[in-house]
Amino acid sequence: MIGSRGRRSVVVSLALVVLVCGGCAQHEAESEAPAEVSASSPYLGANPPGDSPVLFAPGIVSTDTREWSMASTPDGLELFFGIVTDERSWILHTRETDGTWTELAVASFSGEYNDYDLTMSPDGNRVYFTSNRPPDGTGPVLENSDIWYVDRTGDGWGDPVRFPDPVNSEARDLYPSESRDGYVYFFSRRSGGFGGFDLYRVAPLGEGFGVPENLGASINTDENETDACISPDGDYLVFTSTREGGFGSGDLYVSFRTDDGGWTRAVNLGETVNTEHLEFCPSVSRDGKYLFFTSNRPKVQEIKGAPGIREELGVTPSAERPDIDIYWVDAGFIEPFRPEVKVP
Repeated sequence: MIGSRGRRSVVVSLALVVLVCGGCAQHEAESEAPAEVSASSPYLGANPPGDSPVLFAPGIVSTDTREWSMASTPDGLELFFGIVTDERSWILHTRETDGTWTELAVASFSGEYNDYDLTMSPDGNRVYFTSNRPPDGTGPVLENSDIWYVDRTGDGWGDPVRFPDPVNSEARDLYPSESRDGYVYFFSRRSGGFGGFDLYRVAPLGEGFGVPENLGASINTDENETDACISPDGDYLVFTSTREGGFGSGDLYVSFRTDDGGWTRAVNLGETVNTEHLEFCPSVSRDGKYLFFTSNRPKVQEIKGAPGIREELGVTPSAERPDIDIYWVDAGFIEPFRPEVKVP
């Protein structure tokens, strides 16, 4: 049974989906064969995508319910993603063991609270996520949200650890993403920004972290910049923005590191990934090969999920909200957007 804690609304990212997607109409599905999925190979055996986005693992990950935010280990043999309703959000998990993928299940560190916005560290040994769980593990859930992580322990995962202040603040802090140099990127609505939500990063400092720094005017605007995902090598940043001049209600943009440690002016990633709908929750696979993202674009074919964990959790298709799904595309399409600058 879902207790009162679980019935609190999912903050920010879900709010963005509800606000932006709420008026989107459902569309008729066109005919297209789903990707083939086998039992024993990386990424659930899904055929690798090309230069055009395709649904990721239709019928398993992407279904007629609402899926978002994808994270995987560098070898693609362990996967996490989120499922969401209007009231709850869980992190699901599966991995390949002895040539067989395990049944989807709620991740060991998720389930009691609203957990979402997950990413993987470059080495595959830490999962970052956002949660409304209380900072000390007791008491009421947060009205806003904080950034958390869990570390791999042997064959499983440890207990969630809250990022210290001032990474977390009294504002909403979400969508952490780590590069190999240890910097963690996230978005926040803390004071001192450019407008709405801004992108920040924080440097590792000893056993902890330093003071977060705003990524500046080359990336942030007076609109909302959210869902910051840094590439494993830290040489480019993909994020969502609602700024003017896009294709839809929220588009994916990219900015590249410059030789002086700054950032190039962010550019729209174009019609390869962006549509008249909402594209958000980008995630570069930890091997750098693929870009995962979430979209509420209409599917080209109706895809139903098999009975399993969704049924156990009572997750059903929404009659009021548009479906959202996880897509993936070869990350090579990003390279032509790189300006003629050197990356440190």
